[in-house]
Amino acid sequence: MIELGRNSFGLWRMVFPPLVITLLLLPQLCRAQDNSFVEAAVTSDIDIQGANVWLATSNGADYSHDLGMTWVHYGAGNGLGEGGVCGLSVSNNLIVIATSLVDSNYSIPMGTGLSFSTSNGTSWTHVPQPIDSSGDTILSYGINDSLRILPIHTSQYNLAYDVAQQNDTVWIASYVAGLRKTTDNGQHWQRVLLPLDDMYHLSPTDTLRTKNFDPRLNLNLLVFSVAVENDSILWCGTAGGINKSTDRGLSWSRYTAQLNGLTGNWGVALHGQTTPQKHVVWASTWPANDPSERIGISFSSDGGATWQTALSGRKSWNISSQGDTVMVPTDNGLYRSVDGHSWEYFQPLGHDTLYDAVKDSYGGLWVATPHGNEVFSDRAELWSDTTVVSVKREEARPLKYRLGQNYPNPFNPSTTISFTVPRFSHVTLSVYTILGQLVQTVVNENKAPGVYHVQVDGSRWGTGVYFYRLSAGNFVQTRKMALVQ
Repeated sequence: MIELGRNSFGLWRMVFPPLVITLLLLPQLCRAQDNSFVEAAVTSDIDIQGANVWLATSNGADYSHDLGMTWVHYGAGNGLGEGGVCGLSVSNNLIVIATSLVDSNYSIPMGTGLSFSTSNGTSWTHVPQPIDSSGDTILSYGINDSLRILPIHTSQYNLAYDVAQQNDTVWIASYVAGLRKTTDNGQHWQRVLLPLDDMYHLSPTDTLRTKNFDPRLNLNLLVFSVAVENDSILWCGTAGGINKSTDRGLSWSRYTAQLNGLTGNWGVALHGQTTPQKHVVWASTWPANDPSERIGISFSSDGGATWQTALSGRKSWNISSQGDTVMVPTDNGLYRSVDGHSWEYFQPLGHDTLYDAVKDSYGGLWVATPHGNEVFSDRAELWSDTTVVSVKREEARPLKYRLGQNYPNPFNPSTTISFTVPRFSHVTLSVYTILGQLVQTVVNENKAPGVYHVQVDGSRWGTGVYFYRLSAGNFVQTRKMALVQ
């Protein structure tokens, strides 16, 4: 049985030269860093749940419990493995972070393990990158005994580019080491079979014509992304297509550019969009080894039965959604759509390349860029329903409470009131008559830090002078406006 050791780099370049060389140049993938603070740490992934924000960077992980006002950094000195974060999965009960760096002797990526926290980052359990022993190379699958899989005896090219959670199971997409899972927070790992390159289905009831599963000869065994749809359905992106399992990874169906119309077979990123009306699986699909393949987005709204494509020529690393809207950060700005066919274009920072874009539940748009620790910045003038503010890992931009003058003023029948919130606050914005009688409460809810623009409709009011007042924390400010019917 052949091992993948330090001398295997030449072999891998010979077998998959375009794929490997491209992989080493991807800026969003984790690169070697020392453990000191790095001003130019690249943010590659953002996870937001309520006011909790996790950032995956090339120098570790950053966590904020108050939507970016304060930050805690995690690195090799306090719970994580060496290098940068290449995989991140956050749930209410478990946080999993995978790390990697570049082998300085061979300039190739290598995994440095995974860290698990059940205390929202207060404490961590770190486990080394899963590697195989000789006994791991022979297993049974359904009616097939003594299957042989190339053992991975090294952490070179063995790193978790993606992490997903499904009930008590943690899945990792670990490149040459394939798809693996653990049910005890990394203490034990199990390899998961995927179809070979000439197979479009894999089931335990199949009599397999071969007993050898070798990633050097099968692009579909090189795994880059994994996503959970529900308790039983799992998606896996490889260099050989998009794979779906409806029984928690036991059997699989495989979709490709050649057979199903994906833009390309290299499934770099996966995202499941679920609303009461629909479920759509989105994939960032790049060319692997066929000249007919291209860069773009592939998506299916019927569980993989049919596929459609979008954003041809636009390279993306992540996909996110909120409600009916899907967002795709690319090498040429940010795109969003509600149907996958009509797209709006937006450059939130003036930067062409964006690695991730996530909208929080308070209206803020967080964008990961290759430019230092800046995560999101400036105002989204083209998307009127999106507020984008600026924060850096080490400190937030010093904002103040502020109530702006309405515009237009005088107005008929509507006007816009702007206000600024420097910290997570309960905000009340109300309109009163000149005699102090309440006319309307426009805002009465918690707001994240940011700048807000609220449209007020005065079509049911009478002509006259009105006052509007902003209350937030200990801050109170009142301004005057006039309605002319």
